[in-house]
Amino acid sequence: MKSIEFKKVLTIIDKKENTLCSIEELRECLRQEKDIYISDQEIDDVIQYLLDTKCIQVDHYVELRAPISLYARSKYHSLCERICLFEYLLNDPRFMEFYTQNRNKMFAKWELQEVLSAHKLLWNDILDSKIFVEVYADLAFNSDILEAGDLIVEEIKKPWYIVSPIVYAHYIDSTIHYEGIELKNTDSAVVDYEAMPYIKKILPIRGIPTNRSLSEGLQNVYKDTLMQEYHSKCPICGIHIPQLLIASHIKPFRDCGHLIESSDHSNGILLCKNHDFLFDQGYLSFDDTGKIMISTELIEADYPAMYITPEYHLPEHLMTPRRKQFLKYHRATYFRK
Repeated sequence: MKSIEFKKVLTIIDKKENTLCSIEELRECLRQEKDIYISDQEIDDVIQYLLDTKCIQVDHYVELRAPISLYARSKYHSLCERICLFEYLLNDPRFMEFYTQNRNKMFAKWELQEVLSAHKLLWNDILDSKIFVEVYADLAFNSDILEAGDLIVEEIKKPWYIVSPIVYAHYIDSTIHYEGIELKNTDSAVVDYEAMPYIKKILPIRGIPTNRSLSEGLQNVYKDTLMQEYHSKCPICGIHIPQLLIASHIKPFRDCGHLIESSDHSNGILLCKNHDFLFDQGYLSFDDTGKIMISTELIEADYPAMYITPEYHLPEHLMTPRRKQFLKYHRATYFRK
């Protein structure tokens, strides 16, 4: 299958996710799509590949995992595409082990092909990606991606991993062209990222656009990633109707000091419209354990109507170190004690 057709399929899934409730609905959707030129058998092969590699999850709706979703959105033959594909492959334990053992070595093409045997559909794309360079008759990892690779490996090892800020940085760089853009918050503080030295090399300019619409594409990625992390439902009331869910920034977009903050899913909570309003206006927040904090301005007798209880905790897996930093900002700046 040609690379362009494979990415078209991924793009269609990316656009249709959270509207399709089953793999069969997805299959039928792809068969009716007129912009892709592949057979029914190839459609079945792609779907089976995505299921086998756990790139698709089906909870309430079909969802495409963040690393391959960003690969689908990235421009052909760009550095961003290469890094997104690299991170996606590193999610395969066999390839991660191969990378850590061979990052500074040469290896035969057949060795790589064996390690990536689960990714036959992507084999030609992988070879064309410049993740690897030819050294005589062998291959080696491109030295230009080793620093990113090491940081991505460390991120993937974390129990809360969804997608790395390394990929976010490259995607932002490929999407936003700073020339002539008016920026604000260029002197504002930015939360601590372990990979900030690398992020600054990719995105040295501080601040965010005064015209928020310029980052609309980034905000789509931001919401899609939150939908994956939160399994397309509000963690407080459990509603899972996508049209009623808001990708709520913890540190508001208007306050962010860098586009990495405004695009990072760690700076977000997926909430229904009612709980989004309460959180956005500072009537709710969460402490470092995830326990809900309720403003004294709310009337206790109304708690049941608002589907809130003082005993509620956000699920533990959502309380990541970066999200705790953003929640600290929300408590200090917006929470109505």
